[in-house]
Amino acid sequence: MNEKLRERLTGGLFEAAGTTLLEMMGYSFILAILAVLCLQVFQNSSRLAAVGGGAVDRIENLAMLEDDFRKSVHESSGVQSNVAGFESNENQLVLRMADGERYTVFGMAEGTKRLCKRTIRVKDGAWDLERAIAYPIDLSAVSFLYSQATPELSRSVILRVTAAGRARDNRVGRNVTVAAAFRGVAAAL
Repeated sequence: MNEKLRERLTGGLFEAAGTTLLEMMGYSFILAILAVLCLQVFQNSSRLAAVGGGAVDRIENLAMLEDDFRKSVHESSGVQSNVAGFESNENQLVLRMADGERYTVFGMAEGTKRLCKRTIRVKDGAWDLERAIAYPIDLSAVSFLYSQATPELSRSVILRVTAAGRARDNRVGRNVTVAAAFRGVAAAL
């Protein structure tokens, strides 16, 4: 009677308390598969976030370049053909600012693949660099197109850039064309 009472109180736990080695191996295998799946999901989402973040940065940097170029052209009084060794041509643009002694030069920075904007002040034939900005995006091509054959007579300027493709994902560079007119030009480009 003592055994029957004990079995009722414990619910037969003493007879079924252990698990076999095969059951333990099965549980371990299932837990290992779940851990690997969770790790793969984490890695893939992290990689996707990094690629997406890089693409957003490239687009924002190109938009910053476009806005700054349009603003600089609009605020200037025209194209200067040559000043202090800087020359307006297909690869470089020299803008004469409204005050007459400052100039803004757009061109590739030496030794890099980045477009640079320099603001220089010319006094008595000597120039002094006031400010320089290298836009934070690698470019594979930069060209300036003028509305006239002689850059000084141009009323508008077109900037064409090709953002360098990334070797990691074999993407082709993104082409961007920015048209900007000088102050007082009402024609839409």
